[in-house]
This record gives sequence, C-alpha cells and structure tokens, in this order.
Amino acid sequence: MVDLSALMHALPVSAVEPGHVASLSGIVSVPKEREWEVGLYLLEPPAGLRRPYVDPERALSLLLRHHGMAADVAQARAQGACARMRAAIDDSRWVTFFDYFVPDSPECLPVADFTTWLRAENDRPHGSKATGGAVSPSLLNFLDQSAELASRTPMFSDPGNRSDPWSLESLPALPPPNAMFEYLPGPPWNDSMEEEWTTSDHPYLAWREAMRPIAQQLEAMLGAPVFYFGDLSFIGDDDGLHRFLMLHWCCSYKPASTFVRFLMKVSGARDVEELKATLIDPSQYPQPIKMPSVHGGVEARCPRMDYRQFAGRERA
Repeated sequence: MVDLSALMHALPVSAVEPGHVASLSGIVSVPKEREWEVGLYLLEPPAGLRRPYVDPERALSLLLRHHGMAADVAQARAQGACARMRAAIDDSRWVTFFDYFVPDSPECLPVADFTTWLRAENDRPHGSKATGGAVSPSLLNFLDQSAELASRTPMFSDPGNRSDPWSLESLPALPPPNAMFEYLPGPPWNDSMEEEWTTSDHPYLAWREAMRPIAQQLEAMLGAPVFYFGDLSFIGDDDGLHRFLMLHWCCSYKPASTFVRFLMKVSGARDVEELKATLIDPSQYPQPIKMPSVHGGVEARCPRMDYRQFAGRERA
C-alpha cells in the first residue's frame, strides 16, 4: 500500500523543490564575476525537520578546492569520500530532493551529519588528514554556524504572513494549502530546453492532455480545481497544478530517475504505476484545497554568508 503521508514528510514544505535557506560564498577564491560558479546553498529540509541539508559531494569538492586542490582532483576526492560517507551514515538521513532541471539529482543529508563525519574522518589515523584531504576546522565551523543561523532566520512567507515570516524552526510541519500547488514555466526535466517546446511533440503536452479528464474528475470529487491549464500561446500564462500531479508527471516522464526511485522508496510503492494511481486518487488529497495565484505560494528569501568575513572574525 502506498503511503502518501510518508511521501509528504519526505518533501519540503515550501514547494516540491527545496528552498535555499543560506547562500554561502567566499569558500573558493575566484574573480567576483565567477563567484556564482562556486557558491554553495544550504537547502530546506523535508517537512517537519528544522535543520538545513546540503549536497555533500558539491560541498566537499568546494572545501577541498579552498585548500588549493585542483577542481578535477577535488571532485574525484569528494566522490570517493562521499561513497564512504554514504555507507557510514544511516540510510534514513539521506534524501533525494527534486531538481527542476536534473532528474537524477544527488542525495543530500543534514549539514550537521556532514560536518560530524568530516571531523571524525580528519581524526582517523588513516583518514583524510593522512591522505592530504583534511578540511580545516574553521571551514567546518563556518558550515555549522551558517546552518544554525539559517534555522533561526525568518525567511519563509506566503500572502498570510508577509509581515511575520517563518524560520525553519517555526515553519508549519506540513505544507499549507497554497504550498501544495506549483506553477510551471515549462516542463520539469525538459531535456532539450527548447524555447518552442509548446509547438513541438514534447511528451509533456501529451501528458497534459491526458490529465484533463482526470483533473476534471478530481475537481468534481474534491470541490476545488487541482490543475490550471494555462494558455501556452501567451508567455507567462503558466500551468498551475497540485504537487501530486506534478509528481505524477515526474513518474510518467522519468520513472527510472533517482528522484522517482526515492519517491517509491519512501512511499512504499511496489512500482511506479501503483504510485501514479495513488497520486490521482481523490481520497489521498489533503483538505482544504486552495489553488493560489502565481505569487501566492510559500517563498524563501535566504540570508547570504561569506566565509572570508567569518574567518576574519575568527582571527580577530
């Protein structure tokens, strides 16, 4: 039996794709115009959790580059370390988040688990320190303190709390009704990234048409719309749909992707067809259902933190 409650608790509150809860810079020294290439985001955790997550492979490759390691060497070293990390840290701590552009998104884990493992690795007799891949305590302290600040910073708002935004610590345990909908400027995981996908034979168009009668049936049974079919001939008139239907698209389009495999694991689905059937079962939809305006969902405005400033304060 598919457990959509467990699935809901494995996804973020604000949207299917996690919000950025901190933007970290200054880890790798590059010209200012290239800083975006080496930035690191801390991510909104799954629903009900209160501490940020991180992509460990990207994070570790940047930390190693800070210590002078070449980018390709740092990437290879990070891959090997993360394989050991994956084996050492309990499976329940790992999450595969949705990424709008990438179906095979990487596994992430809490920042605290990441830094704790790296500190232990630094201290092993034959660990990272012995092989020249140790990460400085200052960098690990920076990650920990950034995660702690991100947890306490009010940054999530919707139309009902613009003047008093939520922090991770005060965010609702499950998505409010308006956060259960997504507006799509184009198909997630659009392989070709064509500007004119609306006039091509893109699989999303066929799926979209197949969903019309299903959306009508759901609306009739639930008493509220679950899919706004935008006029694709007008730029900006995007489709808006319940997050269960967006997950249905993911399962239909890329059933073998890491994200869909994660959805099946956490929901207990026997196969992708069972999960898809449950995602369009009206008895599974939490009430109330309220489709927001385009700008009516939960949005995050994350703080920026610079390692150079942190290191300067530490030295002082």
